[in-house]
Amino acid sequence: MKKEIKIILLITLFLSLFIGLDVYAATANCNSVFGNNSETTVFLGYVLSAVRWGVPVVIIIMSSIDFAKAVTAGDDKAINTAGKRLIMRLVIGLTIFLLPNILNMVLSLIDSSTCGL
Repeated sequence: MKKEIKIILLITLFLSLFIGLDVYAATANCNSVFGNNSETTVFLGYVLSAVRWGVPVVIIIMSSIDFAKAVTAGDDKAINTAGKRLIMRLVIGLTIFLLPNILNMVLSLIDSSTCGL
């Protein structure tokens, strides 16, 4: 089952990367997307900040719960599993934390506006 899902995801990724679609967004700018009102941009900035700071808190809480369960069970396999989960969560959390900065850097390299987000 997992292998089938991986194959489907890889095919979808391949098709989305290599099938040429005409996108006409040359006239789009921040005002045409968000309107003249910058409240939307400010709100999106707050949401992004909440996610960037909320994800590490959630990672710490979930990992603490996993390790507490593993230590109380006294099972070495459970402790190893909790350690692997912690590493995976840290990688995902770091990616989520750094994603806006990476996107801003890439978009600034191609001379595109990020609307102040």
